[in-house]
Amino acid sequence: MINNITFNNYQNRQNPSFLGKSFVQMKLFDETFLVPKAVEKIRRSVKFSFAEDANNTYCSNAVCMKDNIFLGISHFWKHFKKIEELSIGKINKGKGNQSSCSVNAVSKHRKNNNWDLGIFNVEIPKKWQIAKSSPVKLADRLPSTGEDIYIVAYHPDLTGPKVIPAKYTGSCKPSLFVDEEFGASSSYFQINSDILKNNLNTEGLSGCAIVNKKGELIGIQGKGTVNSSTNMSTGNLFGISIDTVKRYLKEVNISI
Repeated sequence: MINNITFNNYQNRQNPSFLGKSFVQMKLFDETFLVPKAVEKIRRSVKFSFAEDANNTYCSNAVCMKDNIFLGISHFWKHFKKIEELSIGKINKGKGNQSSCSVNAVSKHRKNNNWDLGIFNVEIPKKWQIAKSSPVKLADRLPSTGEDIYIVAYHPDLTGPKVIPAKYTGSCKPSLFVDEEFGASSSYFQINSDILKNNLNTEGLSGCAIVNKKGELIGIQGKGTVNSSTNMSTGNLFGISIDTVKRYLKEVNISI
């Protein structure tokens, strides 16, 4: 029975009786927690983006803004030189370290390194609509300090898009953690996720959606910190604020 489940401390504990209409039970790293249904649905708005060269595959996330237009982070694109090298779609993790990807080609992209954001258009043939997604809704404001928020993302070490509970910590200065090339002009905020601490290298989360409990986008994941001895997350991540996202969308003439 659901009443016998012990829910974790990664978010405010919810009464299990809320399950059904308002919440969905989810599990990650052997921890069980409740997620608002509005947040769970955002998994349809996030896709995996990756570029390949002769030696490596570079992975990131992208969030659907409208139709076949996705928002990602600019620093991911420094790994490739030709637009033909970039794809977007789903990653399906198999047995062992084997993974398979179902993809659509990117036909055009624009990026702004100062804000560390980029827009790309995806070709979606009628019989191959891997990247077809639900557009995300933009939040009107940032959360209050300590408020529950959620990371919605793909990661190479996880199966399918995941919802990761976190807490909003507050705004922060980008000069503390960004370089001069990427994101120096963006507004950032900090979040903390206990469930990620020592469980995952957060590098693959870049470009993913950070949403409030209503499932509204409050920012795009830009940076994360790792423990130098374990190469795993410290639990601290930095998102590019929704204010910066809106300014960038206006710059590239995309109305949501």
